[in-house]
Amino acid sequence: MKREKNRVPIRRGYVRTIVCMLFSLCMLSGCTLARPELQQIEEEELCGILVVVGEQKAQSRHEEELEGRTFSSIRELEESLTSSFTVEGTLQTDRSIAFDGVEGHVLGVVEEEIEGAPSTCFINDGYFTKVDARVKVTDEGKENTISGSILAGENLKEPVYMYPVYHRSDGSYYTVLNSTGGMMCSVHDEGEVYSQTLQWETTEEINGRKEKNSREIKASLEMAIPVERVQVRMYNHENELLEAREISKETEELILQEGTAYVIVEEAKAGGKLRRSLYNREEAQEEMTHQINYLGNDGLIEPKELVMK
Repeated sequence: MKREKNRVPIRRGYVRTIVCMLFSLCMLSGCTLARPELQQIEEEELCGILVVVGEQKAQSRHEEELEGRTFSSIRELEESLTSSFTVEGTLQTDRSIAFDGVEGHVLGVVEEEIEGAPSTCFINDGYFTKVDARVKVTDEGKENTISGSILAGENLKEPVYMYPVYHRSDGSYYTVLNSTGGMMCSVHDEGEVYSQTLQWETTEEINGRKEKNSREIKASLEMAIPVERVQVRMYNHENELLEAREISKETEELILQEGTAYVIVEEAKAGGKLRRSLYNREEAQEEMTHQINYLGNDGLIEPKELVMK
C-alpha cells in the first residue's frame, strides 16, 4: 500500500487552535506585522480603517472553508490560515459602511459628488471621539487627514482588530481581513494603548500638470470606564435644587426647568467612581452638550451626546 507522507489534515476545531497560537506568538514578540494587503491595484484608493472586536462571521466562514482540506506541511497550513481575504461592503445612507459578516466601526474619508460638484465626506458612525478631520488644498493637489479615538471598556476580553477599507473605481467598497494583522489584546490601563495609521498617495498627470493627492487615516484605541447611572441636577441662582432627573441611554435632549441657572451632570461609574460636570446656562446662551460614555454590545464604548436647553 502506498503511503502519503507529510500531509496535514484540517479537522473541526483545529483551525481555531492554530490561529490562537499564531496570535499569541505575535503578541509575545511585540512585532509589527507586514501588511501586504495594503498594496493596492490601480484605480482603487484607501478610504478608511475598520475596527472590530473578536472573531467575525466572515472569518468563521473562511475557517470552515479550510476544514477537511489537506496540506503538505505545517508551513503551508500556517500560510493558509494567515492569508488575507476580502469582504464586500456597502455605503449606507448615513455614510457608514456595512460589511457582510462583519460587525465593526469605520473611520474614513470618501469623495462624493454633491449637486454636481466633487466633495470630501468624512465617515464616523458615532463611535469615534476626538475626531480631527482636515482638507488641505495645495497647488499640487489635495491632502485629506482624519484621526479619531475609539473607546474600549476596561473589562474587554476579546482582541481588537483594525483592517484597511478600500474604495474601487466602480463605487464599491471592501475590506481585507486576516488572522494576525493589526490586533490588540484586552485593554486595562487608562489612556491610549494602540494606534494605527494608514496612508495612501497617488500622482497623475492631467493636461501636462502633475496632480498629487494623499490621504492619512489614524485610528486609536483608548480605555474608558462606562457609566452605570446618570443624573442631571438643575439649580437656580439661589443654589436651590429645582429638579434631579435620571438620564437613560435613549435620552438625546433634555428641556431644563424654567429658572435653571446652572446644571450638574453626575455620572456613577463602576467601582463607585463619580464624575461631576458643571455647566453654566447663562454662559452657554442657547444649549449645552455633554458626552456620556455608555457600554456598547461589543465591549466598546458608545459615546452619546446629551443636549440640554
